[in-house]
Amino acid sequence: MKNKIFLISLLFCLFIIPIPSFSDGNSLASNLLDTQEVELIYELNGQELIWFDSYGLSLDGLSLAQLLEDLGIGLEKFLVVEQVDRTKMSKIERDRAYTRACLYLLDRVSRLSLNTNVNLENKFTQAVINHRLSNFIEQVLPLYDEVSKLRGMIRKYKKLTHKPWPNIEQSEFRLGQSSDKISTLRGMLIELGDLSVKPELKQRTSIYDPDIVLGIKSFQVRHGLEVNGQLDTQTAESLSIKPETRIVQMQLNLWRWFNLPKALPERFVWINIPGYQLQLLDQGDKVLDMKVIVGKPQTPTPIITSSLTRLTINPSWTPPWSIVSKELLPLDENQPGYLNRQKFELRKYGANTSLDLVDISSSSILYLLSEYQLVQAPGPKNALGKYRFSIPNNHSIYLHDTPSKFLFSKRIRAMSHGCIRLSDPKGLSDYLMRSDVRAADVARAAKGTLTHYYSIISPTPVYITYHTIWVDELGKLQLRPDIYGLDRISAYDE
Repeated sequence: MKNKIFLISLLFCLFIIPIPSFSDGNSLASNLLDTQEVELIYELNGQELIWFDSYGLSLDGLSLAQLLEDLGIGLEKFLVVEQVDRTKMSKIERDRAYTRACLYLLDRVSRLSLNTNVNLENKFTQAVINHRLSNFIEQVLPLYDEVSKLRGMIRKYKKLTHKPWPNIEQSEFRLGQSSDKISTLRGMLIELGDLSVKPELKQRTSIYDPDIVLGIKSFQVRHGLEVNGQLDTQTAESLSIKPETRIVQMQLNLWRWFNLPKALPERFVWINIPGYQLQLLDQGDKVLDMKVIVGKPQTPTPIITSSLTRLTINPSWTPPWSIVSKELLPLDENQPGYLNRQKFELRKYGANTSLDLVDISSSSILYLLSEYQLVQAPGPKNALGKYRFSIPNNHSIYLHDTPSKFLFSKRIRAMSHGCIRLSDPKGLSDYLMRSDVRAADVARAAKGTLTHYYSIISPTPVYITYHTIWVDELGKLQLRPDIYGLDRISAYDE
């Protein structure tokens, strides 16, 4: 009877006293302040071990250990000073260290997750009591193939750390040339999966042949570098990056998946900023795939979760004051009449009146901006092109067309003020409106110059993400330059 009363009291504590936040996982002191809470979990579990059985780590323990390793969470930070040597630890002490690590993981996941209503720590405790840990651990990570593939690639790269990784410098080789550096280069390309092993060439590994050129091109494509098949400086520097560094980068990007919903909707738009790419997926099928232009480092495109809610055909453009003062007015001063030629006009605040800029100087425009705002009329010179797609957010960011189509041929496309320019806005418009009774009206509007607004009846979710590394459909590791320097900020290693 006493045991039952004790258990009921503990269960009451579980729901009344929340598990604390382990937000400072690098502080040894903060890790040890959780002793009472950890012991509460063990009391609720009848003092049974959670992660170990009579043979060692249980299947649940092995699953957690692998997940912690893939995410770059070391068990050492969850040990007391006297327990740093794991070989001298008792099974009970190690079990509690894994529990602390698990609670720390869940706290970080909770703070990154879009679903703020779920208390993962309490769900973990319930899973322990109900002996359903395996199901719980599986549900911690987002349910995406990309996550599983990236975890697999992390393990593959860990095998590359078992031997020293070479450092190679820029070189110019001729076909048929032989050297030890070429042999090293071939070995690196083979290890990274950019060059296959050909047994018949075993005696010619040091010969520079067309296969190596193709291998270099494969490497350059995967890393977003200029594809020239040459061991230039950028290629040599990227090749020389040690697997340990790539693992850290993969782990950092693995954490970024927690910023997305647990499961994705049937239809959504996915924009990866460092990849300069937009994809529209519908029931798992990639129905659109286009190049985009994103914000330059000085005006970066933010990470956003939103929805496409409105389509504007032939939009006008009202540039923000930062663009007006720093770019447009200086251009008009240096090239008198520039704003007029670009079809800008001054529209009075709160009134349906406007001023033509034909005979107005730059200094006069600046003076008039206290009562008027600068607006670019719809047309072929409009910076937003024919199409604008609204996505509600706090950063005044939207997707739009552009008259400068030639920019999409550039490899590095971080050049906007933050908004996202689309290489195929018509394709996106057509797909969004394909089942809409207004589709024909939209097509007619696009042929004219008047502004038209169309609400999107079923708003399509939009995820603007920042992934510098991922595994593609073919199982190839793709890497892109860290254009905003976010990989250097350890925001995921608190």
